[in-house]
Amino acid sequence: MIKKIFLISLSLISFSFYSFSQSIRINEAMSSNSVFIDEDGDTPDWFELFNYGNTSISLDNWSVSDKNDNPTKWKFPNISIESGEYLLVWASDKDRSSASFRTLINRGDDFKYILPTSDVLSSWNTLNFNDSDWLSGRSGFGYGDGDDQTLIPNGTLSIFLRRNFIINDKSNVESIILDVDYDDAFVAYINGIEIARKNIGGNPPSFNAVPFTDHESAIYKGGSPDRITLSDIGDILNDGENIFSVQAHNISNTSSDFTIIPFLSVSLKSPDNNLGINPPEILGLDDANLHTNFKISSGGETLSLYDNSVNLIDKLVVENISSDISIGISSENETVNYNIPTPGYENSSVSFTGSNFTKIIFSDEGGPSNELNLSLSGHNVNEVIRYTTDATEPNENSLIYNEPINIKSTTVIRARVFQEGYIPSSVQSRTYLFNISHDLPVISLVTDPKNLFDKDIGIYSFGDSFDQNYPYFGANFWEDWERPIHLSLYDLSGNLEVEYNLGVKIFGGWSRGQAQRSFSLFARNKYGASEIDYKLFPQLDYSKFQSFILRNSGQDWLRTSLKDAALTGLLKGTGLDYQAYRPVATYINGNYWGLYNMREKVNEHFIASKHNIEADEIDILTNNSELVHGKTDDYDDLINFISSTNLSFGQNFDYVEDQIDIDNYIMYQVAQIYFNNHDWPGNNIKYWKHKDGKWKWIIYDTDFGFGSHPSWLDYHFNTLGFALDENGPGWPNPPWSTLLFRKMVENNMFRNKFINRFSDELNSRFLPEKFSEHIDSLISKIDSEIPAHFDRWSNNVQNWDYTESVNKMKNFSENRAFYCRNHIMSVFEIPAFHELLLEIEDVDKGEIEVNNNLIINEDEWSGNYFETVPIKLVAKPKPGYAFSHWTDMYNVLNQNIDLNSAEINFDVKRSTKLKPNFIVAPLAIEHKENRYILYPNPARDNIRLILDDYTKVEGIYFIDFTGKKLKPKRLNRIKNELDINISDLPEGLYILELITKRDINKFKVVIER
Repeated sequence: MIKKIFLISLSLISFSFYSFSQSIRINEAMSSNSVFIDEDGDTPDWFELFNYGNTSISLDNWSVSDKNDNPTKWKFPNISIESGEYLLVWASDKDRSSASFRTLINRGDDFKYILPTSDVLSSWNTLNFNDSDWLSGRSGFGYGDGDDQTLIPNGTLSIFLRRNFIINDKSNVESIILDVDYDDAFVAYINGIEIARKNIGGNPPSFNAVPFTDHESAIYKGGSPDRITLSDIGDILNDGENIFSVQAHNISNTSSDFTIIPFLSVSLKSPDNNLGINPPEILGLDDANLHTNFKISSGGETLSLYDNSVNLIDKLVVENISSDISIGISSENETVNYNIPTPGYENSSVSFTGSNFTKIIFSDEGGPSNELNLSLSGHNVNEVIRYTTDATEPNENSLIYNEPINIKSTTVIRARVFQEGYIPSSVQSRTYLFNISHDLPVISLVTDPKNLFDKDIGIYSFGDSFDQNYPYFGANFWEDWERPIHLSLYDLSGNLEVEYNLGVKIFGGWSRGQAQRSFSLFARNKYGASEIDYKLFPQLDYSKFQSFILRNSGQDWLRTSLKDAALTGLLKGTGLDYQAYRPVATYINGNYWGLYNMREKVNEHFIASKHNIEADEIDILTNNSELVHGKTDDYDDLINFISSTNLSFGQNFDYVEDQIDIDNYIMYQVAQIYFNNHDWPGNNIKYWKHKDGKWKWIIYDTDFGFGSHPSWLDYHFNTLGFALDENGPGWPNPPWSTLLFRKMVENNMFRNKFINRFSDELNSRFLPEKFSEHIDSLISKIDSEIPAHFDRWSNNVQNWDYTESVNKMKNFSENRAFYCRNHIMSVFEIPAFHELLLEIEDVDKGEIEVNNNLIINEDEWSGNYFETVPIKLVAKPKPGYAFSHWTDMYNVLNQNIDLNSAEINFDVKRSTKLKPNFIVAPLAIEHKENRYILYPNPARDNIRLILDDYTKVEGIYFIDFTGKKLKPKRLNRIKNELDINISDLPEGLYILELITKRDINKFKVVIER
């Protein structure tokens, strides 16, 4: 029986009797919060104090601590708590005790604005810009939501806003807080410096720039604006007059609504009531937003409150509570749990003695099933198990488990333990799937149906207000909503591999509009665990994940169903980071939902796991220097340098080479160009660096490559020229997206390295036969799932021919190299390319390295390289052999090339064939104390070893370069001479190991024939 009921002992938890002279207590606390938001938009732990006495109490120099040996760990500022008043304190580890908030720009304030029909002057967001001919209006601006104070015409694509504000003393400003309600994108500036942006690229975005996706405003629906907090404000502000500017953008001129409502506030080190106004209630900025320098451990911790003489006033033990459950003091002065916490307010009248943590034991773990009688156990006699069969969460009215449940068809069982006076246990879920057959792992997702399909709150549904055209902007699935879900993963034998309670969101860009939508899944403490500790992807060498994706194959949906996995997986061994892939058959609430690509999620944890570094030491950016994690400063500085510098000069390029992993960047460009990914480079780009490292690129979302529609973007398209276009449209290759590559090719070394790497890959990894073998190996894993997948979604496509889609990719591979080589010649003005042939007489003796990249260990190999772009060959002998010389078999190399050097660099001006010659390496004989004589060396069929008269031989072995021990064919000893027959051993270098009764002796031996 599994039983974990934690009773709350008043004698341990509440110690209000420590000081009768103060009528104040720790009234409520939460150690795992995902609901209540602080002024930064975070959800930290918290506790509240309550003055239950009749007089005001000053907290000046009082303290609170989570450590008994450090009672003054965090001190309160000079504030008082009035009689009957509650004080909320965030246990966030942010250490703020003197915050005072003032709002400088509010909803309803007057702005100057313009609805541009062309790009405005670049100085429009600076203080001295003349906006006298701009319109005036009150914030918020927009149309369609019924809450607009300044109506603008339907179909407006963008609006630019300006408003002045005053700062009395910029040194008193601790942080800048920007709250923006927007639909669909914005960029905000102070004094011409960008301080925030959401959902749009461009540096800066042009007047008609298009947001990445649809984004719905929140205030008109009773929500709150998005918040951005700037703690490092540098030189953004001026003493005196400043200018705040915003450019807002609509998704299209057919959009049903458009909104921009900005709020600008500051956090002050010292109060200044002459600055701005008190923050409006909607912002939730309170001068009493206090933050301790510690967090409350979710594993259990004691909070202690001390007065200014360090006398203990109260204690509260915060333990045995689940996420979003609080512990506190009831009106009867008892310590209880609350499932409806009330930070900063009177505690709820509904309370519980404790929380139930009993785990239910299922007699069958679910998955592929036949008829069974399911038993549920693990509960105590004073507990009951309630369950449902419709995927809803059990409540106090659900069925009580009394006897085994007979299951004879696909059924979802969700169960939890109830006990009088206790918060019920967490929900446990199992799915029993009948009449299924899969050659893939099976994922079962279970959630209350309304979480996905309800018109108002369902993340999968369209909702009641959306654009009727694909991809249906405004639908619920475009919202950034998260719902709870249970995941079970079953292996090929139907055994439960792992199960977790997780959070789920709809994932992707325009592919959200497909009938089968993608999911991102998140491990969070609120659901039971902050990470998934399981090897979701067997091919990886790490097994901890904070999130992952179930992807519908993006824009490749109902085509090959694996394009991105195939293309990015082709890059194994290149040094590029890409997402691991595992195909799965998926069920939602027992209903077959088709084939999904399980993929890693690209974020700081993805990088940290792959490179064994700390996630908080990583900067990740996307698109045009948009922040994903960390900071943007280093990359912004790099781009500013590149933009204003001629990189053809070595010293300038040296600086860039110190900042960028050049080989990584080149391979990234080569891959995207070869793939002909035309949803790039102005989209789907992410790059990262460790705090002590160089910028590297991540390749992902390549669905628009390899012969995607339209047909004119097929294998003949000049993607190289496209990636170097300095005047491309806003999508997919705007000027900012091609800038770095354009500047890099100014440098001849980079240019040559790029061309040679492209050539290397065309000669190896990108060969049609290699690609065909690669994709066939992936198809073989999902081939049997395709019919069921098609049947599930056949209403969404006509005449799907899976084989034709795969063959289209193979056809692309067959034809792409020819055009890529012609594009290289055209763009870089190269006269021709020629065949290079390499011959190795015996691959056991050595190999050839090409351009520090390819290793050639074949008898005969050929590839094509370009005139005027020198290549590098290095002959690399294997152990026991040495390089002798190159043979120029066509006698075409320049006479200045030293054919006796293992490394040669030359320009391939015509068809060239080379052969490296390897010989047995001459080695000195080694023996110990001259007690033994070994001859001949090198040897052919026999070696003689002369011993002293007293040596007793216990073993003789020959050890090859791999470490393998081999016995000689025969041994024959006559007195002190040992004749060793080695005729059956191959040529090469060996270590002869002589084991005697006294010691072990080793000799280097060469066998040469």
